[in-house]
Amino acid sequence: MLLPKPYPDEAVGSVLIRAQLIYGISIKPMLSWIHGSPTPRSSHSFHLVTEVDRVATLCGMEPREFLYDHTVFPYVTACLPKHYAANLEAKFLGATDAKNFSMASLVGNASQGAPMRRYCLHCASDDLIRHGETYWHRLHQLPTVLICPLHKAPLVQTGVHAGLAHGKASLSLPSPTYVRPVMPPIDMDVALTLARLSEDLLTGRFNRDVDWHESYRQKASAKGLLHHYGDIAGSVSALALSELYGPRYLELLACEVKRPFSGSWPALLLRSSRNQFVSVVRHLLMQAFLDHVRLDDRLRLLIDKVEKSSRTDFDSLDRMAETAMREEIGRHKDAGTRTTVRHLLSITGVGATFRHNRPKMPLSNALLEEFRRSDQSARQLGGNAHWRARTPSRWGLPSARALRAQRNDPPDPSRDA
Repeated sequence: MLLPKPYPDEAVGSVLIRAQLIYGISIKPMLSWIHGSPTPRSSHSFHLVTEVDRVATLCGMEPREFLYDHTVFPYVTACLPKHYAANLEAKFLGATDAKNFSMASLVGNASQGAPMRRYCLHCASDDLIRHGETYWHRLHQLPTVLICPLHKAPLVQTGVHAGLAHGKASLSLPSPTYVRPVMPPIDMDVALTLARLSEDLLTGRFNRDVDWHESYRQKASAKGLLHHYGDIAGSVSALALSELYGPRYLELLACEVKRPFSGSWPALLLRSSRNQFVSVVRHLLMQAFLDHVRLDDRLRLLIDKVEKSSRTDFDSLDRMAETAMREEIGRHKDAGTRTTVRHLLSITGVGATFRHNRPKMPLSNALLEEFRRSDQSARQLGGNAHWRARTPSRWGLPSARALRAQRNDPPDPSRDA
């Protein structure tokens, strides 16, 4: 028994549905036969499959071709680092641990916000004429696709769950009969941009070497989302993004923009730091936002209200702290007492600043390194004279008994005790 040949852009779940209809069997025995498992499985991901080599062979295709043409793998891994995506590909295509790793996070990126199957009426009519039957397009099932990018028409939202489960409803295919498509909850132009960007990621029509953070910062700067002192207006951008999509759609995608806006995910994407494990949905929302954002007087006023954050003069702070700590060390040396690094930092008031910015305060850092090895340090980490005398073997020094033996001194029972 073989699986039917997949149609262009047909989802792997649609291939399994057509196989069930052809052979007249339910999902449980089919999955047991495909996976070669005696334990029956009652459900299967509509978007991905771990046994790519097995399913592809039964469809008469090469495993890698099947993975990229009939699953959402290229979509969910598009914005990941290349080495990480390559590692996932190797696992899907037959690595030793490929059958044991979890697909939950990858499937979540492709199903969050699209719990029910969707299709385009025009595509269904064309498929019926061209192939004699309809099927589920994987592009239409993506959470960021509400409009068919080919026909520019809203998709039909069905009541059929996106997964593959036991039951007659799961076996349904798209119907070209007249139904009323659901209008997207966002602007049509924005929805079309999201659909086209999603199609580019799904089909590989993009540059995998792109630095996403830097590209967002350049686009934001070109759009005027820039403070007068040169930084990207992250908080205002997050506010504008939440207003463009609306809370309803963002909540559906689990991409809510929460206050404070300075710490929200859109603001973090616009920073120069490299967080490379952001979901593909958030990347797409940011790309479409930067294509459609328009600065009005209200947003410009909000940007102008933000004052430049104060910059720390580390050179002056370093000199001040080094002078104060040197004076304190000298005082303890004259008094014959010891102190700690914590005490030295506390009297200067630069403790937290120094701990997070050591390279920017070289004078203070060098002084503290010297202090740790001095006799004024209360701790033995630097091996000061007090502790070297108490535990000479720890520092590679000869003991008192060994020194007396070298001088041929008579043993001193009281000291050797």
